[in-house]
Amino acid sequence: MAEFYRYEDFCFCPHGGLLPEGAVSVSKPFSPLVFLVSREPKTSRGFFAIHSIAELDEPEGVGLLLPPAQETQIDELSNFVHLHGASVVNTAFSRWLSVLSAYFALITKRPRVNLVGLGNVGGTTALGLKLLGTGLTEIGIYDRDEKQCLRYEAELNQVLPVHEDELLPQIRIVTEDELFRCDALLFTAARAVPEVGAESGGDVRMMQYEANRALLEDYAKRVRESEFCGMFCQISDPVDQLSRAMFLMSNTNEAGEFDGAGLLPEQVRGFGLGVMHARAEYCARCDGIHMQQLRV
Repeated sequence: MAEFYRYEDFCFCPHGGLLPEGAVSVSKPFSPLVFLVSREPKTSRGFFAIHSIAELDEPEGVGLLLPPAQETQIDELSNFVHLHGASVVNTAFSRWLSVLSAYFALITKRPRVNLVGLGNVGGTTALGLKLLGTGLTEIGIYDRDEKQCLRYEAELNQVLPVHEDELLPQIRIVTEDELFRCDALLFTAARAVPEVGAESGGDVRMMQYEANRALLEDYAKRVRESEFCGMFCQISDPVDQLSRAMFLMSNTNEAGEFDGAGLLPEQVRGFGLGVMHARAEYCARCDGIHMQQLRV
């Protein structure tokens, strides 16, 4: 029998996870409904949405990309989830409540992003955000080259909207200490960019990995110290390996132990230029799978 508790504006339903102190029992579920689970943090999701009770206990793995199994039992709770949706949060991560609160707070405000690195990729990203980010309140920029910061701050703040009623975000130079005072941090900085032709020596992306992973180590420490609750967006290559490295490093204490005190896996997102998405669609089609069948 499911039990429900009110905590601030949330309805918590324990499903193996621990309730926060001060939660008060209620008779019926209400939105937003959040199931609390406790699962191995190193290999499990931290925070995700469900639209069916059948998704609540699905095993971790690539099978999560496929449609969920049919519900075997229809009751009041399953009907509620079907109509209103719900979230699942893994309380094995020590900062789950802060991340949950920060996520729902974004629904009612315009987010602020900070951008690290103003090379070719970072500069292009800043320009795209300025032109298309009408839903943003501000774009913070940071680069160790102060002249690059001054250049982009001056040039992009002179860009006028195409339509008079559009509100373009302001560009502001931020310090290292301000980097994690945002809703999303976009990381485009890189130490190693192989020259053209260097691929003859192996996988170009993996040639970048070691140097760029070392660059991320300091930011992983800052994530822990600042208790960052926003999104960490990895853009410099190799995106997938560096995204995982950031997740692991942010959750590793000084003794070298994984403690779940850093970023939840859903807080780390890797972004490219659509190449990987296009490749995934191609591979899916080759296997007779249509994108409409996948939960992506």
